[in-house]
Amino acid sequence: ARPRPRQIADEQRTEEAAQQVERRDSPVVDEPEIVIAMDEHSFRQFEPAIVPGGLMLYNSSLCTSAPGREDIRYLPVPAGKLAHQMGADKAANMVLLGALLAAEPLVSDQAVEAGLREKLGGSKAKLIASNLKAIELGRACAAKPAQ
Repeated sequence: ARPRPRQIADEQRTEEAAQQVERRDSPVVDEPEIVIAMDEHSFRQFEPAIVPGGLMLYNSSLCTSAPGREDIRYLPVPAGKLAHQMGADKAANMVLLGALLAAEPLVSDQAVEAGLREKLGGSKAKLIASNLKAIELGRACAAKPAQ
């Protein structure tokens, strides 16, 4: 039997999804200066690769491993907890972005907001305010002295 167009499209989407998962687990660089670990698996997988003097920023809501190196900086951020408290569980990544930008100001606030407005246009525009709020929560968390 010949595959139907819908079946072919489903198979293509499945292949694309598999490639995206594969890319997620494969860092673009072998020796990163900065790693953002959203979960325990990423923390354990990428911590050894960070160059000395680098930064491991991690979601302490999900990462339970104790920092294992003395030659890198660690910045634990309860991103999942903070995102949940603001009613936007999916915003944990934005909380971590805010913490990263507080620790390492890689891009301007204006560039971040412009990027959000570009990517979250149309029906997604309502998400801009909550994403900006999540970024500010992350900045505030990173700015607090370690306890």
